[in-house]
Amino acid sequence: IETTGVIETTEEIPTESETCVPETTEEETIKVVEETTVAEETIVAEETSVAEEETTSHGQIRDEYYSGLVEQAKAEGRKVVYLTFDDGSSGLTPTVLDILDEYNVKATFFVVGTYSGGEENAKNQYNDIINRGHTLGIHSYTHSRAEMYASLEAFSKECDDMYDYVVRLTGYTPFLWRFPGGSATRYADSKLKTEYVPYIENKGLTYYDWNVSSGDGSSTTTTDMIYNNVIDGVKTKSVSVVLMHDGSGHEETVAALPRILDTLINELNCLIVPITESTIPVQYNLN
Repeated sequence: IETTGVIETTEEIPTESETCVPETTEEETIKVVEETTVAEETIVAEETSVAEEETTSHGQIRDEYYSGLVEQAKAEGRKVVYLTFDDGSSGLTPTVLDILDEYNVKATFFVVGTYSGGEENAKNQYNDIINRGHTLGIHSYTHSRAEMYASLEAFSKECDDMYDYVVRLTGYTPFLWRFPGGSATRYADSKLKTEYVPYIENKGLTYYDWNVSSGDGSSTTTTDMIYNNVIDGVKTKSVSVVLMHDGSGHEETVAALPRILDTLINELNCLIVPITESTIPVQYNLN
């Protein structure tokens, strides 16, 4: 009987995967999965830690940079000015940011959640403020003074809601707070000193009032009045924290801003800087 040299077999030829992968028990499989999960969690934790360190490092470098400029300006007898804008963001905020860019000036913005035109708009503008090198502070979520100062429960909700809102939309941890109406507001009683101030401080927030007002809180204030209020106020102080607004309805402020900046920089030789963590706060006397 002739044969062809082919040996018939009933055994199945193993596939490549079957020949390359050894058999593993269920316990071994679970162990591999657990080890992989732990490794992935470790990587995420390490990346998060690095990101936090980078954020902290950047904040420290920024703080040291502006602190150095302030100390140098004081030594030279120059006036130091902190421009602050309340009640944004709004449709006017991008124009304010563009004007500040033109003069290479950084400022501080105290934002209000319900004034910011919805979450998507708030996200875009809050991040724009941060990305352009300005400081983002919080000014409550609703700015409803009659309600938020009624109790610690109401106040803490306003503070927490806005704090969490900013963190969620930007990833940025705020360190600045401004009381609606200022820390001497008539809407608050002694609880502001005994309860509300300690509450924000426990959250890592420092509150800032102002010592120069543009007067733009009134709808009857003209561009010239805003300009004169700011310039006259700055002239009388070595360090000025100027109150202005970039919320809706403050077109006069936007119109006055270029002239204000030109005078502060070119005529008064002021140093204009944003508030940082080492800035000495202007706070009204609560005693």
